[in-house]
Amino acid sequence: MSADFLDDASDIEMAEREYMIRKASSGEKIKATGTCLWCNVELPHGHRWCSKDCQEDWSLNEEAMRRHRGRY
Repeated sequence: MSADFLDDASDIEMAEREYMIRKASSGEKIKATGTCLWCNVELPHGHRWCSKDCQEDWSLNEEAMRRHRGRY
């Protein structure tokens, strides 16, 4: 593999991550996907998390992503 290929993949990943952070911080409602956004448990239509714990864990992770600009 060439370094250019890996650099391109890294750039795409970083751009997608930054987009999701901007979207989350813009106040847009995170859409329900049919599964818990944290643990992927199947959920009824319109639900985003299976429990308050999952919602809190997801929120803490999103905040950490914003603080570190998408880098762990």
